[in-house]
Amino acid sequence: MELSFQDFQMAAFAPTIAYRGEVSEGSRVMTTQLPHFTWWYLERGPARVTFSGRQIDLEPGTMILFPRDFRRSHRFEAASRLLSISFEAFWASSRPCFQFEYPIMTRGESAELLRRRALGVCRFLKGEKFSAQTLKLAPESWSQFYAAFLRWLSTLTDWLATEGVEWADAKAGDGRLEAILGELRDHPRAGPLPYPDWQRRYGCGRSQLDRLAMAILGNTLRAYRDRQLIESVRLRVQRGDASMKELAAEYGFTDNTHFSRWMRRQTGVSPSQWRVEQV
Repeated sequence: MELSFQDFQMAAFAPTIAYRGEVSEGSRVMTTQLPHFTWWYLERGPARVTFSGRQIDLEPGTMILFPRDFRRSHRFEAASRLLSISFEAFWASSRPCFQFEYPIMTRGESAELLRRRALGVCRFLKGEKFSAQTLKLAPESWSQFYAAFLRWLSTLTDWLATEGVEWADAKAGDGRLEAILGELRDHPRAGPLPYPDWQRRYGCGRSQLDRLAMAILGNTLRAYRDRQLIESVRLRVQRGDASMKELAAEYGFTDNTHFSRWMRRQTGVSPSQWRVEQV
């Protein structure tokens, strides 16, 4: 596939979370569903990942790449050590640049090369973990940081090509859907989606919009809204400037109990647990 400069210029490639250190949850089973691609390299283990009735055992030296918005459970043995990068890769149409259904894993030379590239990203960490939204660097360090991330991403895409994962079509999109996705991304709220309002403004009924979303995103509008909501809540919890009750009201939940139950059902942990883990 060939791309124009404009296609590539309008794409979004960005790290969201990087981590290197011992895994804090120890031997607990954790269930997560993150709205971005996630890459792991297990430095010390073992670990076990479960999804869709399948089970994968990871040994030290193994790397694994998870699709975005992928629900999984995992358990690390005590004192396990992980190197991890989560990232976004979108075309201007809001379509992910890569599309694959299940995790991809490998060991050996490719894993070791990506580990070294990831260490180049993680050298900017102030501690074991950072969220890109809260990271603060000097101007010259930002360019070095992003260059290190792009070197890692370039190596990752080379490896994906050997695994048969191709770049998704950059031009697939629909202006009406893009506008709706922008609304859901900028202002995610709980509750029913406003299909009647969208039909009035964009001339598309519910079934048509859902077909467009499945064709372009590979998922429903509700699933897209849910992952944007989870990510937005996670960032607000990290900021620590609002109570759980205030966050519940801000995001359209009926009360704090509804908020906590919904988040636990989606991610396996409650918002208050996220806040404790940030301390």
